[in-house]
Amino acid sequence: MDPRESINAHASKRAFFLVGLLLLSVLPLFAPTAGADSGRDASITIQTSPANGLEVNPGEAGEYTVRIYNNGPTAITLQLSSSEEATQECGAYSSNIQQIPGVVDSGDYGETTMNVTLTQTAEGTCDTTITAQASEAPTPPEVAGQPATETKIVTTTAGDGSGSAVFGVDLSMANENDRNQQWAGESFIEYDIVVENTGQTNETIALTVDEADGSGCQNADDLTVELDQETVTLDQNDTETVTVSVEVPAGQQANKYCWEITGTVTSDPSQEASDVEEFDLTVPELHECTMELTKTSMTVDPGSEGTLSATLANIGNSDWSVTMGKTGSRAGWVNYDGASSGLLPYADGEGTTTFDLVVSPDDSV
Repeated sequence: MDPRESINAHASKRAFFLVGLLLLSVLPLFAPTAGADSGRDASITIQTSPANGLEVNPGEAGEYTVRIYNNGPTAITLQLSSSEEATQECGAYSSNIQQIPGVVDSGDYGETTMNVTLTQTAEGTCDTTITAQASEAPTPPEVAGQPATETKIVTTTAGDGSGSAVFGVDLSMANENDRNQQWAGESFIEYDIVVENTGQTNETIALTVDEADGSGCQNADDLTVELDQETVTLDQNDTETVTVSVEVPAGQQANKYCWEITGTVTSDPSQEASDVEEFDLTVPELHECTMELTKTSMTVDPGSEGTLSATLANIGNSDWSVTMGKTGSRAGWVNYDGASSGLLPYADGEGTTTFDLVVSPDDSV
């Protein structure tokens, strides 16, 4: 046997043993890297429609459409829940969100609905928190990453109308632009209001119009308000348009005047099914007057003086300032005995002010 063969055999065994130790040392370093590649974390976002501010009448339910977007690289499963803020107003609100079954693929979204129900006495607003928990559902041998949790808050508002399992009514302006009108000299201003039966049975709805105490609103006793129908009878979901007419007398004082129409379901034993809609009229300032002279003609010798007075009567609808002027080829003969300007008061349509004039002709004629 060649001595070199024995040396080579020992060297080979030694090399194989060293390679084995090297592999045992390196393998643990590779394992976490492989696990990290196959276990990326879940990532989601929540969108709702409407995005916020859903208005629901008391006694009724409103619906949000909810979408959960999968922004991660792996399919996910979802667990959804909803809860109301711990406030007194939110005690009259409750929500229920439907689950999204199955998996939502990467780059896709799952869609569901959430209903928010208001009691008959609900008012104000309430915040509802939508919570979505996402867990990855990888294909083996991939390893799931960390789950994700996202929340979104939506605010629901109690509307002016009311509803219930049986009775409900809702009032609205037929044209929202007519809610706040400005007088332009018309004898009558009209407001069209839509009355809707939001209950579950035939209803008789009584209508009344009263003066409202809104911001900037003044006493409207001088205005005559008439309603073309004081009661309407409607089947479920039917509507009827009624008209409120406001008579504006000439010279009505410049101000803002406000009213509210109330609809009440007379067949509701509790009398809780009602709604209120407000509207207003602004009468702008009118600067108008008439003038009366104490003399329309006079004879005055050169170097002498004649006098007359001009009385202005306010036929507008507010106090305003007036300034007298004079024109003509002999305007220099006329001067004011006192002020040539002043306040013309409204005084409930009876305001006047008087200016005195002196006529002093010369001998230039």
